[in-house]
Amino acid sequence: MGEKRARRRKDLHRMKAKPARIGLEHGMPGNWRKLYDHLAVCSLYCCGNPRKWFGEFTTQERRFLAEEVDP
Repeated sequence: MGEKRARRRKDLHRMKAKPARIGLEHGMPGNWRKLYDHLAVCSLYCCGNPRKWFGEFTTQERRFLAEEVDP
């Protein structure tokens, strides 16, 4: 039972560290740790869903199409 709680705490620490690292990489000051729950801070093509912006297929759709083409 203790490992589930430890895993959640570890994941939370990892999730809070990621935005801080991203902020430092881009040279953006500020408290990035508060963004750990929603890392896509903008809705432009660089942070958005590739399916929406570029019309890319999902992995499941690519697998289906590959099966359809192969005899």
